Amino acid sequence: MITGDINNNKNQILLQNNRYFNSALEIISKTNFANIDDGKFELEDDDFFYFLFTYKTKDNINELLAESHRKYIDFQYIIYGEEAVGCADYTGSRLVTADYNEEKDVELFNNIYDEKFFVLRKDMFAIFYPYEIHRSGLSNKEIRSVRKMVFKIKIKE
Repeated sequence: MITGDINNNKNQILLQNNRYFNSALEIISKTNFANIDDGKFELEDDDFFYFLFTYKTKDNINELLAESHRKYIDFQYIIYGEEAVGCADYTGSRLVTADYNEEKDVELFNNIYDEKFFVLRKDMFAIFYPYEIHRSGLSNKEIRSVRKMVFKIKIKE
């Protein structure tokens, strides 16, 4: 997992070392999000695409499932709002809620015994690699509206 702020020059350099991360930064910098509805946006077929989501954070962790992927990297960027995010290593203790769905590239978890939390705010990002468990959408002290982009970057075999 990698986290940072896209306005930090060191993070810009780190992200530009990957073609897809660089493309994501360009899309973020050139997009007027106020004029775009939530949805899925194709960029390079199933190799690279993104979703726009708008939602309210939840106070109850039991309302949100954690997830991991096997085929895609998640590059999550906060357009506005603030949320707490849980993460854990796949090798740790966990309770599987839904076995891996290959078509959707997701495995779901309810209880993660070694989950750690951090906060994402406007202009911050988190990158989750395959098998890194993550849970987004948690409130950080109060319920907030969040708008987020999630870029999906396919791992080459």
